[in-house]
Amino acid sequence: MIAEEKPKQGLDHVLWIGGSTCAGKTTLTKLLGTRYGLRTYHVDKALREHMRQIDPATYPALHEWTTMPWKERCVRPWKVQLADSIAAYEEQFGMVLQDLLTSAPTPVLVEGAALLPHLVAPWLQHGRQAIWAIPSQAFLQQHHSKRISVVLRIRGPSEDPDWAFRNWMDFGDGFARWIAESTEKLGLPLLMVDEQSTLEENAEVLARHFGLGSP
Repeated sequence: MIAEEKPKQGLDHVLWIGGSTCAGKTTLTKLLGTRYGLRTYHVDKALREHMRQIDPATYPALHEWTTMPWKERCVRPWKVQLADSIAAYEEQFGMVLQDLLTSAPTPVLVEGAALLPHLVAPWLQHGRQAIWAIPSQAFLQQHHSKRISVVLRIRGPSEDPDWAFRNWMDFGDGFARWIAESTEKLGLPLLMVDEQSTLEENAEVLARHFGLGSP
């Protein structure tokens, strides 16, 4: 069972790729879009346009999250960051829906962390229409720890960049576990990206899941 609520009509042309940070969602979406000739919609890219529409009274969590200085955001305890990001994504999802409902009804791959399972589930016509990707803890450490550490040392707090790094990695791992628990609760598919799988292998998993066939 995908969700308790009856699926809504109007977005059966959308293929959803949600999940936590550092799982390769953007890269996989671009690869599949090119390979199969599909439109792509990247939630993070759309946010730049959405930011012009953010009224603090209507989108308080999203406004706070997008206007908060990086140095302030990354020193918040990871559990606070997780709660704040989920609240912001819940507000942003309405803007994503509006974009999709008012665009051409041609097949489109939509990806982004804001595609939270409980928000997407009511819009699914079948279980193969969406999937969520999360990195294993080992993959997060192996492939992204160096990059995140460099970013935090450049943009993060100068007082204790090592603590900020650990805090950010805990946020990434905590978000991944939250996604895993949410998809399990709703009976939705989950892809675990680990150090054993290649980009091509993960792309093939998604292509089979969506039933894309031969390019």
